[in-house]
Amino acid sequence: MNSIYGECLKVSSEIEGDFGGGSPIPKTHLMAYLVQNQNLKKYVEVGIYKGRSLFPVAYSISLNAGFSVGIDPYKLGCA
Repeated sequence: MNSIYGECLKVSSEIEGDFGGGSPIPKTHLMAYLVQNQNLKKYVEVGIYKGRSLFPVAYSISLNAGFSVGIDPYKLGCA
C-alpha cells in the first residue's frame, strides 16, 4: 500500500493543479489501492482534464496488466 501511495504522489506531483480541476492525493491513493486490492484490469475515466486522477490509477491498472482509457469532452480552447 505504501508503494502505491508513493507512486500516486510522484505521478500527481508532476501535473500542475489549477482552478479547473485536480484530484487530491488521498482520493487518488484510495482509487489506486482499490484497483490493486480488487485486481482490476480495465478503467475508464470521463472528464480527465489534466489527468491528476487518471494517471495514478492508470499506473495501478498497468501493474495488473490491464488498460485505461481517459475521455475528456472539452476542446483545447475551452481549457
